[in-house]
Amino acid sequence: MRLPLNTGLAISAPMVLVALSCGQIDDSFFRGPNLAPVGDWNEDGASDFAVGDFTRARVLVLSGRDGEIIRELKGKGDFGWGICSLGRSDSESRALVVSTPKSGRVEIFTAESKKPVRVIEFAKGRPGWAMSAIEDFDEDGDEDLLLAIPEYLESGEVVEGRAAVVSSGSGETLVRVESSEEHNRIGFAVAPIGDLDGDSRSEILVGSVLSSEFKLYSGSDGAFVREFARVGNGSPFHYVARYSTQSGLVALSDPDVGRGGVVALIQGDGQVLARLRGDYYGDRFGHSLTFIPGEKPASTPYLLIGAPGEIKAGGLPMMPLGEGEPTGDEKPGLVRLFSGETHEQLWEYSRDVPGDWFGEAVCGLSDIDGDGATDCAALAQEKSGGPGIVVILSGKTGAPILEARLPN
Repeated sequence: MRLPLNTGLAISAPMVLVALSCGQIDDSFFRGPNLAPVGDWNEDGASDFAVGDFTRARVLVLSGRDGEIIRELKGKGDFGWGICSLGRSDSESRALVVSTPKSGRVEIFTAESKKPVRVIEFAKGRPGWAMSAIEDFDEDGDEDLLLAIPEYLESGEVVEGRAAVVSSGSGETLVRVESSEEHNRIGFAVAPIGDLDGDSRSEILVGSVLSSEFKLYSGSDGAFVREFARVGNGSPFHYVARYSTQSGLVALSDPDVGRGGVVALIQGDGQVLARLRGDYYGDRFGHSLTFIPGEKPASTPYLLIGAPGEIKAGGLPMMPLGEGEPTGDEKPGLVRLFSGETHEQLWEYSRDVPGDWFGEAVCGLSDIDGDGATDCAALAQEKSGGPGIVVILSGKTGAPILEARLPN
């Protein structure tokens, strides 16, 4: 049985300090682990999930049922910087994709094999800076891979950036998306948005490192189609989620640390359905986000948004928007679930631990607690520098189902 693309895949691009020159991206700001659902790897009837932790060059696969470690994958350098999962034609579990951008390496793992079943290598560009599953472009039965390559240099020192659709089976590049603007560094964020022009191929959304504007490209030939949307206050920090439906639906965010984040819910035709705002200066609302299915099969999905709070590396203090000057007090991170139909908040949850960065990463799972709603996972950091804590939450109420502390 093949799993559908819209299974609550979390896409979270890295938080970086951007240098406005043609040099390399400065990723000196701390970026914590990321989350991705992988389907039922241990065959216990519940969706499992992966935690990518590039600071320890590892990826852990944990049971969604009890939080126990199923698999530990180790690499070198920034292995685990990016993770996502792909639907397979031969299994109910999903393949796990892990990127090591500085080494130009992307690896695909499955539940059945401890070694990668596919290694895709690039000579340059930091491939897998951000990445996502995309529909089966080469018609081999498995979903393919959409990669961001934001430091691709066509010639000399002109950093243009690139995005590419790559076959998960052969590693062949199927479609290239390129920028006509020098130093634009497209590919900071990428997402498929569904077939908008009737050619049976998903169009592609691409964000640039140096712009708050997202652009739409053809999935057939990579050609530029149109400007899609501008989000927030002009910050170049983009975090993209998407949900493939007949009409296309995407959430774009600008978690601008100086003002309080904004998330825009947008249809495939570019119509903005809603703009959701954070509560505090520096709350980083929208730093992580993902769609999770509604309670009925054909219903509009819900949108889960993380607001982990202050940046670890000397970030801005938080306070309610529009209420004087920042106080410098640390606030607990939180996650909030919104209705995709009414755009109202359904619940929010916080661990009530100041400075815990809860909501640094989020992902959808399956119905773990048997109440008919898709449950979800969210990550909290530890101020001591520990690897973090994953909390599995009820999709219906937001109540915690279990906590799993990651090992050192």
